[in-house]
Amino acid sequence: MGDQASDQTVPFDLDPLVGVMLARRYRVLQRLRRGGIGDRYLAKDVDNAESLAIEVMRIDLIGAGVELDEIEAALARIPDETLVHANIVGVIDCGRCPDERLFFAMPWIEKGIDCATWLELCGPQPPATVASVLVGAAAGIDAIHQAGRVHGDVKSANVVLADVAGSEMSVVVDSAFALRTQLW
Repeated sequence: MGDQASDQTVPFDLDPLVGVMLARRYRVLQRLRRGGIGDRYLAKDVDNAESLAIEVMRIDLIGAGVELDEIEAALARIPDETLVHANIVGVIDCGRCPDERLFFAMPWIEKGIDCATWLELCGPQPPATVASVLVGAAAGIDAIHQAGRVHGDVKSANVVLADVAGSEMSVVVDSAFALRTQLW
């Protein structure tokens, strides 16, 4: 899912976070990709056996003058806030990795493909199909704006066509929007 930006530092299969337990609850299974805000992993919630996406923030992207404690405090408020919408994959938990990097936990989309990959594989789509995808994405972005936030990175790789209960819908992903309030 998402863009496949290259990473010259650690091969995916040698990533030191794979196998680590985060927040005494999330076992990191596999590194998926490097994204704009950080690295995305597949994880398993050991309490309920559900799969999750874990986004681990890249320290080098934190704005000058912003302390990690401030970001962590903002993260801690996210799961309790009311940014819940059918067209958004929201943050459900957050915390720190053993190396002090911050992470977000989000629901895993078992059956889905991001729009960038979908268009690459399937080519141009009929206008009615594109309109349907855009309506769902716009509904998610509107909900983000109604909550006083800005996504800040709307692109085809951050809109996923997801199979939800046998029905295909478009959802906005990328946990980065959760912090784009007063910190950035």
